[in-house]
Formats: sequence, structure tokens, C-alpha cells
Amino acid sequence: MFLAIFSYIEHLFQKIRPRKVFFMAVDGVAPRAKMNQQRSRRFRSAKDAHDARTKAEEEGEKLPKDDPFDSNCITPGTVFMTRLSQQLRYFINKKVSEDADWQGVKIILSGHEVPGEGEHKIMEYIRACKAEPGYNPNARECLYGLDADLIMLGLVSHEPHFCLLREEVTFGPVNKKKEKELESQNFYLMHLTLFREYLELEFQVLRNTLPFEYNIERIIDDFILMAFFVGNDFVPNLPGLNINEGALVFMFDTYKQALPHCDGYLNDRGVIHRKNLLLLLDHLEAYEKEQYNEEAENNDHTYGKDKRRGRRTPKKSAMNGNGNGNGNGSRSDQMLPVPPPKNLFSEVSESEDEEAALAWQRVSSKYSKAPHVEMTKEASEIEMKKRAEEKYQEWKQEYYRFKLEFKEDDQDAIRLLAENYVEGLQWVLHYYYQGVVSWGWFYKYHYAPKITDVRKGLLGTAGLEFDLGQPFHPFEQLMGVLPERSKKLVPPAYQELMTSESSPIIDFYPNNFALDLNGKKQDWEAIVKIPFIDQGRLLSAMETCESRLSADERARNTFGVPLQFIYDEDVDEIYPSSFPGLFPNVQSHCKMRAYVLPTGSEKAVFGGTNPGVLLGLESLAGFPTLHVLPFVGHLGYHGVNVFQRDSRNETIVISLDDKFEDCKTEDLAKEKIGQRVFVGEHSTSWFLVNFQDGLISKRQK
Repeated sequence: MFLAIFSYIEHLFQKIRPRKVFFMAVDGVAPRAKMNQQRSRRFRSAKDAHDARTKAEEEGEKLPKDDPFDSNCITPGTVFMTRLSQQLRYFINKKVSEDADWQGVKIILSGHEVPGEGEHKIMEYIRACKAEPGYNPNARECLYGLDADLIMLGLVSHEPHFCLLREEVTFGPVNKKKEKELESQNFYLMHLTLFREYLELEFQVLRNTLPFEYNIERIIDDFILMAFFVGNDFVPNLPGLNINEGALVFMFDTYKQALPHCDGYLNDRGVIHRKNLLLLLDHLEAYEKEQYNEEAENNDHTYGKDKRRGRRTPKKSAMNGNGNGNGNGSRSDQMLPVPPPKNLFSEVSESEDEEAALAWQRVSSKYSKAPHVEMTKEASEIEMKKRAEEKYQEWKQEYYRFKLEFKEDDQDAIRLLAENYVEGLQWVLHYYYQGVVSWGWFYKYHYAPKITDVRKGLLGTAGLEFDLGQPFHPFEQLMGVLPERSKKLVPPAYQELMTSESSPIIDFYPNNFALDLNGKKQDWEAIVKIPFIDQGRLLSAMETCESRLSADERARNTFGVPLQFIYDEDVDEIYPSSFPGLFPNVQSHCKMRAYVLPTGSEKAVFGGTNPGVLLGLESLAGFPTLHVLPFVGHLGYHGVNVFQRDSRNETIVISLDDKFEDCKTEDLAKEKIGQRVFVGEHSTSWFLVNFQDGLISKRQK
């Protein structure tokens, strides 16, 4: 396994060939806000592995006697992670001592013993460098990884010459033999230079509609904030805003409509502008009501079919779209049903209005069992809207009762939920723009508030200030994120806390728990319904066991610092093998020392490009730009193939302007005489046209 890791790191190094810095970061202890997601993933991973093994045994499969590899060991504080750090130090010493390509580059390793997520430790380094006097505004950066979060982090840096190195993602049958061959793996560079320009095309309509200065850097900041609403690692997505159902497209369109009514942008360099975000929410609320109408229409359609078949069955619970309610069904039998116009919250034409009014009279008479009373058009419209609003509020209350187990119409609980959610948005923005502002803060719920209730958090009295606090120690994180099925990964002294019925925290480690798809389509996207860790109870329980830790275990439970590896020919010593008998000793010419970030890091906040940055036609070689030829961009549905499937969402299409449309051949020839003209007819060849000699020759690349 470690040999494979060495090979992959070397492969990545050769792909990019860094000239200044090669920064390797391994996940250390994470903030509590991230630990909740880690806890959910590890509980789910252990349960899936246990269920798969149980099924195989029931089917008579012969399984290895040794314990299977537990991927949950890839967590700071385990023996595996300690060995990984040892192996990486050995590997880097070997490369710096023997490979000239590694000797002229600043090599930094931030291991699992350094608190913080790997990608955020790298961004902290970039942020610190960017704040230093004399920083090169045209520095070129490349970040390796498949996580979509890296796209957002790269954009937040406002560094235009930034790209992501990513493996090719393919679906369907996989050639196992080829999969193991490193050279057969395709890599791609995702250029954020181009992505920034595509975002500018997406929002170009705002150039002429804003009452304040148009600034693409601020729009990118707003894009980051809007993306948080559809889900991230720290707070759940708003109900109904699912990225695979076009939520981002909807957010973009809403933003274009709302921003011209604001007095500035939504995200002021990592700080929420409450007033402007409220205006965006005003537009988003219409989406939630449309979502309610669609569910109501679907329920009416289902009820109608059942009635025609001669049976009356409960409708799906309105608290979600997949019928995963509590089995009690809808209360529509006891409630006056909502009349069926297409949109209960929008204006309708006179003919639709009259038809709806008549329908309302018939239905209201039937369900109330009261004498039929003719209603005026105005009265019926008022009654319809009143009843629609009541049903809409009931729909929201069902969500809070079934999902969050709130009491009937508990407005205080909804307000606290909304305030915690807004705190979460602000915490994540701070995390992206300036780093950890609180190690202990976390979102306390499995679900987000309804869109129309987020405003209660923005209007609430809760402030958005955070106490930095301290990160968990490695063993504390292990006990906070690992399930009982992975107990062998924690020191024996703590294992009884996960297994004993007398343990004061035994409730933290359930083996059986509910999964809620919550509108998602894939099992891995389901919400894992496990209890959140109570920090005070956890630390108190662990304190009673500390005296039984061995010296090696105590050493594993400490923090470390990043290391810099420097080639020095005057150093000539033996670096011992990390695997005696398998890996050789190294004749080392490398010295290791603690690495300290540049001093400007404490004041650094990502907030825009630095003066002197080259963009557009001035952009650096190797970083493509759209601003080479004249073009127009427009949105349309074109079924672009993505991951072996045609996209169902809108795509930005670039159309080149034909500057020679009305030009005669003779005039074009005169203009190009004496010049080289390149025509891309085929990917493996190019054509050289020399108008002066009247010759055309084909040459291979």
C-alpha cells in the first residue's frame, strides 16, 4: 500500500513538474462542523461492510479468517496514520536526496498530526503567501483532487492562474487490469481561468441592470455563497434545492432577478450582507411555494386515480416527495381540500378565476356539509387564498414534525433552527476566506429549515461572532467519529466506552440507525440519523480512562507541525529504512525542519485579485482564455455529454463571430498575403497557407 502511495505521489509530481513549491497535506483533526459529516460517513461505511460480510456468510461464501481492512483507519490518531507519516518522511528524504527535480523545489509536508483538513491547510498556505509583500500576483497554482469542494476553494482564492489536476471519471464496466496500471490513468486539468470567464458569461446580463458597480470578483464571491444553499460538508442543503435537479441553474436565475434590487452584493469578502440576502430569499420563497403546489397537484392526481378505482387511500405525506412519512398518511379526510388551480400563490386570468371560484363553491359545500351558499367572485378568491395559505403552513409544519420532531407550530424551535443555519452559512464563509474561526461550532440538526423560514435566522437576535476554541486531540476525534464496529482502531483503554452497557456515552455508538434519502436518489446521499456528540460528556468519559494509555499511545495523541525538507549536500547521513528488509536505508542529503507559515497569514483574507494580475489576452501561457477571438455566449439546452450521459440542464454555448461573412475572397487574400494562417482541420495535423506563393502544404505536428 505504501509503495502504491509513493508511486502515485511521484506520478503526480512528474505530471505537473512544480518549479517553486510542492505542498503535501494529509487530513488532520477537523473542526467539529466537519466531524459530524465524518461521523456519518464512518458509521455508514462500517454498517455497509458488516452487512456485506453477513450476507456473504449467509450465502456460504468462504471468507478470509483475518479481519478485513477497515477504511475507517484513515482517521487522525490511528496506528495506520502514524505509520503513513513515517513512510512519507522516508519517501521524501529519499526523493530529495536522490532526485534533482525534487532538490530545487520547496518541499512541505503537513501530516495528520497537524490539525485541519488537507485542502484547507494548502489554502492557508496560499492565503499567507498572497498577503506577503512582494507576492507575485501571477503565480501559477495547481491543486490535486477530485472533491468538488476544491473548485470552490480555488475560486475563493481569486487566483486566476489556478487549475485542478483530476483523474478521469468514468462509469460502467471497469477493466480491473488497466485500473491498476498507473500509466493508463487519464488526467485532466480543470482551468479555473476558464471557469471564471464562463461565470462572467453566465452573469453578463447584470452589467446593465445593477444600480452599483459591476465586479466579477464580487459575483464569484456570491456564487460561492449560493452554492452553499444546495449543500456542502458543514450544513445541509435547503429543502428541495438538489443539485442534480437543476438547483444551481435556478439559483443563478433567481440571483439575476434579485441582485438589481439590492444595494450591493450578498457576500462581502466572506461576510454575509443580511439585508441583501433577505432580498434573494424573497425570490427563493416563490420556489418553495411552487414546490408545495407541485406536491399538492401530485397528491390530488393520486387521490383522483384511487377514487376512480373505487378505493380511498391516504395520500403521500406532504413533508417529503417520496412518501417516507410516518405511515399515518395525510389528514386530507378531515381537512377541506385545497382547490386545484395550477398555482395557488400566483395571479390567474379571469376565466381561470371564475372556474376556480365555481370549483371552490362545489368542493367547500361538499366537505363542510353546510347548505350551499353562493359566493361572489371576490369573496371566493379571498377564501381560496386564505385556505391555500393555511394548507401551505400545514405542509411546512408536517416537515418540522416528521423530520425534526418539533412540536405543533413551535415557532421558537424553528427560529433557533434558522439562526443555527445562518450561523452555519457564516461559519463556512469564514472557513473558506480566512480559515477556522471556531473549532467547536457545528450545525446541530440533520435538516435545514424551510426556505421561507431562513429569514427568521437573518432577522434573529443571534450574532455571527465565533469563539476560536481548541481542536480536539486525535483520540478525542477518533471517539467522536468512529462507530463501535471500528473499536479496534482506538486504544484499548477507550474501547469499553463504546461497548459497555454501563458506559456513560454508550448512546453515542448505535449499530442500528435510520437512513433518510430526503429527496435524494442515491443511497450514499442518505442522511444518517445518529445522535450528535455532546463534547462535555465525551471528554469527561475519556478523562477517566487516560491513565491506562501507554507511552506510544500518548505520543500519538499529540499535535505536530508542518515539515520542510531541504536538500543540503553537506548533510551525509543514513536515514533508516521505514520497512527494514523491504525498503533500503537512504544515504540522506536532506535536512528536515519545522515549517512556519509567512507572517502575514494572521491578517490574510481572500478578497480579490492582487494588483498586477494578468487576465484575458495578457493571461499566462498554458492558462487558456476565451478572449482570443470575438465571440458571443448564450444559454441553451444542447444535451452536452457529461460522464457518458447527455446533460439535461442548460449549457453555455460559445459562438464565434464571423468577421469574414461579407468579405470577398480577393479582399481576404490581400489582407493575409505574407502571413501564416493556421486552420485546424484535424487533431493530428495542421495546414500552413502561404498566400504569397499560392501554395498549400500539409505538415504533421
